[in-house]
Amino acid sequence: MPGAAGITADNKQMVYGELCRKLTFGYQGLVNGDLAVAALPELATVPATSHAGSYPIAAIAAADPD
Repeated sequence: MPGAAGITADNKQMVYGELCRKLTFGYQGLVNGDLAVAALPELATVPATSHAGSYPIAAIAAADPD
């Protein structure tokens, strides 16, 4: 039975009015020497023009057939 792998977006901070920083992520639960999944996730959040505040970062469409 395969284990459950997970992807978590890394927390990012920016000063209001700055350009958005590059979004990054990390893996949990990879086994058998795997270093990445077959289809990397797309990371998305609100645009830099959004009001000041905290917003989630979504990891979308990652996949691995194994």
